[in-house]
Amino acid sequence: MNVLGGGTVSMSDATATVATTILEMLVGLLERGEIPPPLRRGPVRRSPTVDELLARMFPDADLRRTHGAAMRADVLAATRRLLAARQVGRHLNQQDVDDWIMVTGVAQFLFVPRKRGAWPTRQRALQHWLNVVQYRLVVAANPELAAEVSAWWDAQ
Repeated sequence: MNVLGGGTVSMSDATATVATTILEMLVGLLERGEIPPPLRRGPVRRSPTVDELLARMFPDADLRRTHGAAMRADVLAATRRLLAARQVGRHLNQQDVDDWIMVTGVAQFLFVPRKRGAWPTRQRALQHWLNVVQYRLVVAANPELAAEVSAWWDAQ
């Protein structure tokens, strides 16, 4: 699929539900400062704060200080566009592809643990799924990159 020339992305109803849930979590964090449910902990372990999550998503402190509001607004706008277009099997234009690549890149950090070590299985699976979606979109949008990546892997 070459999404730059027009392409259709389809997913099962279950996958669409997971994607919608993740997008809604991201809106909750960026718009209302809500910690996503998979990251909430019991009284023994502390959940990451909103500031910690935003620092993961936008790691450069100077950039976050000077442009953080604009970066969050861009991600929030992209996420809202994706939520508004909840059609499974829909045709993607370049804006859709850009939105998915940006949002999947940022949303991965909703599921990265506060400290390195053993990840809860669900968080690891969600982070990996977002990474795979982002990778597939990048490669589909840039077929020449797919050939370069394949050649690199073959040389390893």
